[in-house]
Amino acid sequence: MRVLLTGGGGVGSLALYNQWFCIEPRHEVHLCDSNATARPCWVAREHWHEAPPALVNGLTNPEYIAAMKALAWRMDLVIPGIDEELRPLAARMPEKLLLPDFDTVATHLDKLASMRFLKTHGIDVPATARLRPRLDDRSAYWPPFPCVVKPREGRGSRHVAIVGSESEGLAHVTLSREPAGDFITQEVLVGREYTVGVLADKQKQLKAVIPVRVDQKRGITTRAQVDDDPAVHALGEQIHAAAPFAGYINVQCIKEADGRVRPFEINPRISTTTCLAVAAGLDLIGGYLGGEALPHGLKPLTLRRSYQTEFL
Repeated sequence: MRVLLTGGGGVGSLALYNQWFCIEPRHEVHLCDSNATARPCWVAREHWHEAPPALVNGLTNPEYIAAMKALAWRMDLVIPGIDEELRPLAARMPEKLLLPDFDTVATHLDKLASMRFLKTHGIDVPATARLRPRLDDRSAYWPPFPCVVKPREGRGSRHVAIVGSESEGLAHVTLSREPAGDFITQEVLVGREYTVGVLADKQKQLKAVIPVRVDQKRGITTRAQVDDDPAVHALGEQIHAAAPFAGYINVQCIKEADGRVRPFEINPRISTTTCLAVAAGLDLIGGYLGGEALPHGLKPLTLRRSYQTEFL
């Protein structure tokens, strides 16, 4: 198949390109990115495409949609990997996307709406609330300190902090230079962190749940291993059963000392650890199209991620 991965300069997309096209060729893989300088030397020029930014001043960029439609016409499947493009793509060209439907995408991009949605479906989530519309508004809800303060929408741990007091939380928001009303507070969960890939086919049938234990994180996961913990696996099944979707989502959760597994965030797209799931045996594309998602079972692999330096 001819497959297009967006966010082409990102570590997750490059890892999938390497796996599917370089190491064990299975597909004709193409990459696109808005950054013209993001292409590593080892990526073939004919497989690299530039696209305008998805958003301009917070609004969908018509030039981006036109460029993506032109690229998609040449592909069999488009796999988005950047949050900013998920809503525009899901709304305007859903037919070739390995991506949940627009409502699922919109719900889980909004971290407050996501936690509320899961809670209404009986899933145990950490206390989560909007911070406040203005810094001088004294009506804000604060969970017991320490607590997490983070943007209601965002990725890569940007502007995320654990704060020990209200004044520390307000200082963090002020230094971020983002509107206070765009932040939420969340109960701190203590335990082992997992990132869980959940794959469903085009008919919304659950195909695979891949729990990955996170051992080290620096914005992106740099050390992790496949760990098919039954309780974590069950959470992935429960989230899909609550509102079945097609495509792939990434559930971030904590397994606490008492055995509870609670999600604190859902990314409705592939993640930087999807490559580990693929290396461990997940047929992401075949499973999405209705085939067997784990034809050879799940291998207990470990991810060790480093960085590459190039001199041009």
